Amino acid sequence: MADAAPAERLKAVATRIPAGAPGAGQFTCIPHDDAWLARHKAKRAASNAVWNQRARNACLNHYGRVCACCGETDMRFLTLDHVNGDGNAQRKTHTSLNLVQVLVKQVRETGIWPNDLQTLCYNCNMAKRTGPVCPHKRPVPDEPDAIVLFTIEEVLELCHG
Repeated sequence: MADAAPAERLKAVATRIPAGAPGAGQFTCIPHDDAWLARHKAKRAASNAVWNQRARNACLNHYGRVCACCGETDMRFLTLDHVNGDGNAQRKTHTSLNLVQVLVKQVRETGIWPNDLQTLCYNCNMAKRTGPVCPHKRPVPDEPDAIVLFTIEEVLELCHG
């Protein structure tokens, strides 16, 4: 098929969307069968990994490559965080996509990056779940008595009476 015209090659791997359907007249890929998917599993996984890394880099380039809370810069620890803590609502509307995929799709369609996201390290992102802000930004108690320390024996006694 190497000498076939581009239109002929396209017809071999795609089909036109029928009239009356959304996107009518455009080409769409023919769904692959299980055998094709099995044969190309490793190649597809590698391609997806490259795409995901490029998309993640684009997002971190835009939002910053440093944790907005503690200053962590190691790329392995950086994540994107919903500033207002409304990530759960977004996950309900985009169930099959992760945040990076949602962002890339939105930026491609609108050209606008959302302004309600920030870069945090994973520790700061998880710590925000315990309160409205990360512990790094919470005021430190004035009295040392406000911090209660327990021995392991005291913890066991509290738990098991």
